[in-house]
Amino acid sequence: MTGYRYNRDTLSSFFQADRHDSTDKVFSSFYGNKFIKGHPGDFATNELDEMLTMIFEKEEVSMYLVRKLYIFFFYYEITPEIEEKFVRPLAKIFRDNKFEILPVLKVMFSSKHFFDAELRGCVIKSPLEHLIGTTRLLEPEFPIYQNFINEYYLLANDLASAADRGQQVLGDPPSVAGWPAYHQTPIFHEIWINASTFPERTKFTDNYIAKGYRRNNQVLLFNPISFVKKLKTPSDPVKLIDELVFLIFQVPISNILKTKLKVDILLDGQASDYYWTELWTEAIQKPTNNNVNMVNTRLKSLLSSFLALPEYQLS
Repeated sequence: MTGYRYNRDTLSSFFQADRHDSTDKVFSSFYGNKFIKGHPGDFATNELDEMLTMIFEKEEVSMYLVRKLYIFFFYYEITPEIEEKFVRPLAKIFRDNKFEILPVLKVMFSSKHFFDAELRGCVIKSPLEHLIGTTRLLEPEFPIYQNFINEYYLLANDLASAADRGQQVLGDPPSVAGWPAYHQTPIFHEIWINASTFPERTKFTDNYIAKGYRRNNQVLLFNPISFVKKLKTPSDPVKLIDELVFLIFQVPISNILKTKLKVDILLDGQASDYYWTELWTEAIQKPTNNNVNMVNTRLKSLLSSFLALPEYQLS
């Protein structure tokens, strides 16, 4: 209809009048049998404006776009109730603001529904979310490079390779539709976890916690004692685990699991919680290589166990 063509050299489109169909156009009953008069030559670009206006006047356009936003930011299942009470009002805001997206996002992110408990931990993290979230969570010690920009670029690029192994190459989706996890019905985000990608995730977190992230001459260091010292009560094993669970997970884990991790890792099979309290206190107040190493080892083991749990894969 329009005669537009794409120029690969300039990466832009242009109108070619002699390729345009200048006859009158009549659209289907869905568009109310809309009539658009044909125009010859360069005036034909007016037809495109009329057609776009015709399309965007339909409520379904705004509904469709808001559904896409809902799937991306909330959850992939849209019930009839959500459709009527959430999507439809947002679609009206979208149309009333001439399809400016910012007013829609402001309402979405300030709504009570956005903070519903049932939406916490309801989707699997993408590889990039997992990578960046883990790096920010563990608060690594960044080295000081002389060649600041170049070295940090290489370090970030190396880190991004972990997401590549998780099947999300930064800036290179498999198609114009993006990564299938964001649109492929019916499994959506479940695509991220399979027999290949889950071991890659745990391998990344285990190595990061055990010895920092190292690649060639680049390194991100992780200090478990410094990390845990920022918590309120690291000397109490029960409170320590509860604080870590609150900090790390979007959903709670069972008390049985927390107790098992405490006894098996922090207490090393001992019966009394005071065993950890004494070990921690000595490592902080009377540090020796032996007790500091013991505390470091157990904290690393505890954090590795946490980050390997299915609950940690959720956002």
